[in-house]
Amino acid sequence: MTNTYPVETERLYLRHPELKDSDEFIQLMLESKALHHPWVDPPSEAEHFAFYCKVAQSKETDGYLICHKDTDAIMGVINLNQIVHGVLCNASLGYYMGAPFAHSGYMYEAILGIMHFAFSRKQLHRVEANIQPGNRYSKRLIRKLRFRNEGFSPKYIYIGDKWCDHERYAMTIEDYVQKIMN
Repeated sequence: MTNTYPVETERLYLRHPELKDSDEFIQLMLESKALHHPWVDPPSEAEHFAFYCKVAQSKETDGYLICHKDTDAIMGVINLNQIVHGVLCNASLGYYMGAPFAHSGYMYEAILGIMHFAFSRKQLHRVEANIQPGNRYSKRLIRKLRFRNEGFSPKYIYIGDKWCDHERYAMTIEDYVQKIMN
């Protein structure tokens, strides 16, 4: 029997987190602290991971583990956060990769997949990516994916016990069809 995932590429697939993933996930995040600091503060305790599992499948969030297709290893996380339908049809993209899998093109594949999923299956019109100004790897990735820089948001997200400035990038379904699909 084969599994069906919302996103599957040549090298990875996305699936919702489950409580049984806690030990593997936490170990990966502990190994990746230097990579993530100060950009993101992922769950590194069972209690926090359990909360993420609950939130990842809520009305406002659709969160996924990025898993290696050959080994099933958890490689990272990708989320559609603050999902709003109605006249806005918008979500905020969040993502981070574990250190052993960073800078290998996996996140590029995952974002391409989640964008297709967001526009086709979730029926969104716009997806934002908010990135701290000093996070050059994330900014380079989002630019490579041809997101549009829309501005600067001072003290936008609370990370690591402080409010952090972010640069705001976005892609609409029209951008996606024009830039990515063609």
